Amino acid sequence: MFEKQNIAFMVSLAFAVAASANFPPLLLSVLWKDCTTKGAVIGGFLGLISSVGLTVVSPPVWEATLGHPKGSAWFPYTSPALFSMAIGFAGVWLFSVLDRSGQAAKEREALPAQQVRSEPAWVHRAHRGTDALRSDAAPARIAQSPNQTMRLSGMRTTPPHRHTSTHHRRRG
Repeated sequence: MFEKQNIAFMVSLAFAVAASANFPPLLLSVLWKDCTTKGAVIGGFLGLISSVGLTVVSPPVWEATLGHPKGSAWFPYTSPALFSMAIGFAGVWLFSVLDRSGQAAKEREALPAQQVRSEPAWVHRAHRGTDALRSDAAPARIAQSPNQTMRLSGMRTTPPHRHTSTHHRRRG
């Protein structure tokens, strides 16, 4: 069926489908605090369905592969990624905003703790004090500047005095 298609073109279509289904939920779940599981799943499916659908009705597949007359393709572009990714982003956003379920409330409430767990240890120590790695540590205030960070965590705001070696060389 796809014998007449260029392999590089078919790979680009596969990337368009994968990007439309995966990139919007992935990016928004990492960067947007109100993204919910329901929004991510529905947005991913919308990206997948729209990219496959637009690929089928594009000229390279509709006309060249399926044999329909030239100029009869419903979608005039060769790659659907720009449009199907926008549909995926819109789906994640819309269904996350409309999600008022109890599960969505739990996900939104748990986000700050997830963000803390996802940070590397040095960020914990620098921004929240050395006790931040303990599970029983109380949440610290978020600092607005490096000096305030150091003061909140109990660290010195000036560098410690550098000591030379304890054994001084005798001059001879």
